[in-house]
Amino acid sequence: MEKLSTPYGPKADELPLGEHPNPYFEREKYLSLNGRWEFCIDGTDGRPVSYGESILVPFAVETPLSGIGRKVGKADVLHYRREIHFPSEYVGKAGRIVFTAVDQVADVYVDGALAAHHEGGYLPFEIYLPKVEERMVVELAVRDDTDSPIFPRGKQSNRPGGIWYTATSGIYGPVYFESLPREGHLESLVVYPDYDEKNLIIKARIAGAFSPIRVQCFLWHKAAHAPKARLLQVQARASVHAHTAQNRSRF
Repeated sequence: MEKLSTPYGPKADELPLGEHPNPYFEREKYLSLNGRWEFCIDGTDGRPVSYGESILVPFAVETPLSGIGRKVGKADVLHYRREIHFPSEYVGKAGRIVFTAVDQVADVYVDGALAAHHEGGYLPFEIYLPKVEERMVVELAVRDDTDSPIFPRGKQSNRPGGIWYTATSGIYGPVYFESLPREGHLESLVVYPDYDEKNLIIKARIAGAFSPIRVQCFLWHKAAHAPKARLLQVQARASVHAHTAQNRSRF
């Protein structure tokens, strides 16, 4: 099958897809972990002694842009390794590493210890770091059985053709780090209107080590000359759903 290419791929000295993947929840202290990771493929789940290749994250193993461009079999285990050197402003504080897309079954290790287990290829998952060190090593062991009936696969196939596409294996979405306040952080937000009561209902999910929480809501609107923000009154009806990092360590 003939491969198609475009002139719009990342240049050799560029960080691929370095922007924050979720601008609605972009934090000021953010670090993209895309780029070159150590890489190898073997048939064991154990952590490799050495890595013989490198892969360009966040491109899937099968793609030419990844630098690998090979098919992945049922018995293959994809191994990734990245040594991260954090700027001093992050060291000693809490944070998280977010994997936006990994297909299909992944074990993630931080400094040699199992930090997360994830199954499925369509939802993001994260690793909470209570205290960020100056140097940390992140490793992944990933399996992808495209033909398995257990997991959704869309139109992926090991025998692409017709309506079937080439499979997507391993990391295929941005990886990034965010520094988080120890007293808790906003994890998700749902906003919907109550038209009859002329109310805007906001449900927030908070995660972290908790101290008294103050929730402030601002309404931004465009004026004639510049945007303005107005602090909204939060009624007792507003609800905050809180949970700790410990009860969401496995995905």
